[in-house]
Amino acid sequence: MPEIGPHFGSLHVGGPVPATVFDFLPSAMLSEVVNRGDFLGVMAFDKWVSNADGRQAVFYRARISSEMPGHPSVGWVAQFIDNGLAFQGRDWTFYDSPVQGLYRRRIVYGRRPSIRDFDPWVSAIMEIDQNVLDGVFMMLPSNWIEGQEYEFRQVFKQLYDRRERVPELLAETVKCMQAMPAQSVPFVQRRSPKVTRVCSDKSPHTKNSVVARYST
Repeated sequence: MPEIGPHFGSLHVGGPVPATVFDFLPSAMLSEVVNRGDFLGVMAFDKWVSNADGRQAVFYRARISSEMPGHPSVGWVAQFIDNGLAFQGRDWTFYDSPVQGLYRRRIVYGRRPSIRDFDPWVSAIMEIDQNVLDGVFMMLPSNWIEGQEYEFRQVFKQLYDRRERVPELLAETVKCMQAMPAQSVPFVQRRSPKVTRVCSDKSPHTKNSVVARYST
């Protein structure tokens, strides 16, 4: 049994309604992911926090609420998981690499990604000031960081200063990606529609069987 006290718990993928979750979609179906633009946002995040791992995501079906023309009422949604190697994992440090933190299937970033595509996400990171980081630090249970308060403070200080470097880090990654073979799926709009309700397994989408075959 776990000890009495606060424990970490992550949100259930897809929300409270039961849904089938996949860790793989065929390339031909990735264009149907309605929030594919969020892969740019999480790349900016991974560069900021120096995620030593490749970006991981899972996919599920959900009902979509959007005023944007052409959006389906039901679509695939990507949800980003596993940030355990932020700050280079247990090293609590920062390392810069243009290929670090990339999703293994670059098709999600579009045919020719540009540094300008990241402008909204960079702006959002720049708005995270020292007061926000101090607030996060104060939320940590004291017994989680007992004896390591100074080290945590140093990481938070570096994280604050590192905001200024995010555009540079992204530019290096974009340059690296542009030197790779062109992608075949065009990029979608930057703003992602709102996911209102996860589809129940009682009415599975016909493509679920296709994904299952590819996943195995």
